[in-house]
Amino acid sequence: MNKALIFGARMRAKATKVVELEETIEELNKRSVVELEKLDRAKNDEEVSAVEKTVDGLQREIEEKEAEKVQLENEIDELDKQIKEQNRKAPTPGKMEERGGKTLGQREAFNHYLRTKEARADGFKSAEGEAII
Repeated sequence: MNKALIFGARMRAKATKVVELEETIEELNKRSVVELEKLDRAKNDEEVSAVEKTVDGLQREIEEKEAEKVQLENEIDELDKQIKEQNRKAPTPGKMEERGGKTLGQREAFNHYLRTKEARADGFKSAEGEAII
C-alpha cells in the first residue's frame, strides 16, 4: 500500500515535469518561428549565418527536450504498471483472503470449532484443541 503511494507521488512529479517540458517546447517553437521571420528580413550573409546558428541551437534544444519528455513518459508508464502490480497484490477489503483453497473465514470457523472443548458432532470430537475422530 505504501509503495503504491510512493509510486503515485513519483508519477505525479514526473507528470508535472512533462507539462513543464511541453510548455518549454512550445516556447522554443515560438522563438524558432520568430528567428525564421528574422531570416526573411536578413539583408546580408552575416545576419543569415547568425540567425541560422540561433535556429540550429533552438532546434537542438527542442530535440533534447522532446527526448527528455519521451523518457519521462516511459518512466510514468513504468510507474503506472508498478502501481497496478502493487494494487493487484494487495488484498481487497471485504473479500476474505484465500490460502490452501479455503477462505480465511472458513478456516477461522473450523479452528474455533476445534478449540472448543468437548464439542461433539456426528463422529467428531475435540478435546484440548486436538481433533479426535
